[in-house]
Amino acid sequence: MVVATSSDDNSSSGPTTPYEHEYMPGNGTHEMGGVDGKNWGVYEATATGNCQWSIRSVARYRPGLILDEGAASPGQVVRVNIQPDGDVDSWSGQIDDDHRLVFMTNGCGAWHFAS
Repeated sequence: MVVATSSDDNSSSGPTTPYEHEYMPGNGTHEMGGVDGKNWGVYEATATGNCQWSIRSVARYRPGLILDEGAASPGQVVRVNIQPDGDVDSWSGQIDDDHRLVFMTNGCGAWHFAS
């Protein structure tokens, strides 16, 4: 189960962190979980443009399956809770050799780990 929520609440309490696995630049595709992936949890950004985000299940021989997606207007605070199925500490983000979860974002500004 992957859970994602968004909010246009303009209050921002997410800390800025120096850890690379707790930060995502505003545009791109980001691996979730695993040794080289991003932490599971709540990420927050303030939209710098017309923000579009999605959480996708991707595999080699099929198109990406959109598990959740959202949008925000410039200046809105967006919070997304990205969670794996099962035990967060042991799930790597890769279900098998060709299947993994990614977070895609564009126009949302930098994402910081909030909790």
